[in-house]
Amino acid sequence: LIASLPGPLANAADLSDIPSTVAKQIRRHEISPADVSLYVHAVAEPRPRLAFNAEIPRNPASTIKLLTTEAALDMLGPGYVWKTKAFIDGTLRDGRLDGNLFLKGYGDPNISPEDFWRFLWGIRERGVETVGGDVILDNSYFEPPAAKRGDFDGAANRAYNALPSALSINRQTTRIHMVQVGSGAEIRVFTDPPLANIDVQNRIKLVQAPCKSKYHKPALRVVEDGGQATLKLSGTFASKCGEASYPRLLLDPAAHAGNSFAALWREMGGRVEGVVREGTRSKAARLLHTMDSPPLEEVVRAINKRSDNLMSRTLFLTLGAKRIGAPGSLPKARQAVTDWLNARGLEIPGLVMDNGSGLSRNARISAEGMGRLLGYAYASPTMPELLSSLSIAGVDGTMRKRFKKGALAGRAHIKTGTIKGATGIAGYVLDKAGRRWIVVSLINNPRLQTWRGKAVENALLQWVYEEAGATPGGQARAASQAPTEPAPEAWFLQEKKVGG
Repeated sequence: LIASLPGPLANAADLSDIPSTVAKQIRRHEISPADVSLYVHAVAEPRPRLAFNAEIPRNPASTIKLLTTEAALDMLGPGYVWKTKAFIDGTLRDGRLDGNLFLKGYGDPNISPEDFWRFLWGIRERGVETVGGDVILDNSYFEPPAAKRGDFDGAANRAYNALPSALSINRQTTRIHMVQVGSGAEIRVFTDPPLANIDVQNRIKLVQAPCKSKYHKPALRVVEDGGQATLKLSGTFASKCGEASYPRLLLDPAAHAGNSFAALWREMGGRVEGVVREGTRSKAARLLHTMDSPPLEEVVRAINKRSDNLMSRTLFLTLGAKRIGAPGSLPKARQAVTDWLNARGLEIPGLVMDNGSGLSRNARISAEGMGRLLGYAYASPTMPELLSSLSIAGVDGTMRKRFKKGALAGRAHIKTGTIKGATGIAGYVLDKAGRRWIVVSLINNPRLQTWRGKAVENALLQWVYEEAGATPGGQARAASQAPTEPAPEAWFLQEKKVGG
């Protein structure tokens, strides 16, 4: 059975309107048809091949990052870069700054420890060795987040729960490394980036055992009090593991950046006679040094292939700051993207962007709306940048373990999304006849088991590759028979309702 031709919204209880192989997985995994939305559309055809519950807004999980990244590529351009700047006030003479050093962030979402070291070395190379005043971290380019790290799922120290900050080092994450020293019983612990003012209480016990989870059970706990953090380590470390590392959020963004600065500056031989604190740049301060981020086209690849929540949320706030004005905020970001959609003729009924990353219980988009967005993206000048940012089936990113064997490997560029109660895919598939298809699947249910939803997604992707391009008589349509690719005035701008 091939997909139904376009028509009214599919009856949620009727699986006869979708491919039999996909329907089989829905029944097998006891997923209600009412919880499933599917949308399949050849990029060069005016109407969808499959539209099942496609107008129902659902939680898209991280597939919503496609909206954030496509809007950014279109509004800012692939070459856009973020700035991080150092300012000074007072007098600089013979290596001594009689004044304050200001480090102002403008939202660079991916400053690595190595980048930050080079930034600080650039300050040293411009003559600053001793700061006679304070080092002031300026995060004022974004409004402080109203949420707390643990609000989403209670896991406040997990790296994916980092909240956006205008100055973030290593995505606010501290990687805790544990290394067995020689053949003795000592387990050495250190952090990356190095942090000053962190107390480590190491009570890990080394056990002579294979590197398996039943033996290797390090336990990490963070106690934070007024910017001072104590890292408490306990449990067991299997001798055959040798070393291990765990990313955690130990400090708030300003304290993390400040402690990282203090440790690196000290290693460089620098001194601070005042304190390292959060604040805003004085009007009298003058620019000393600037660091540029990688271009947006590279950042977008990191966001979509790794499904990086902090980078996506930071990019979302950047859109608000650039289009409406600093400080960036969620209301400004939502308005900026809404204005962009309206200007492009891409109004999406029922759209709720929330924070632009998918780490949200409130975000909503319909499968048809996502499909139209992907149609627009495919016809846009920045199509190569967006397409190259998506995970490739069986090759990399969040799709690297799916379809590693078989003909579909390397032929599907997909953004995945998974949170509790929601799973989704959205992207492009090149079928066996050489035709490009837009594919969207959104499945929502509070009791949904992710692996069951992924079985439906895999069946849909396989069907698109094998059969979506077949004619009613069952013969695959050759690539040479495909219509030319859409003009700018195309289906994704004109189609207000699926099958309408």
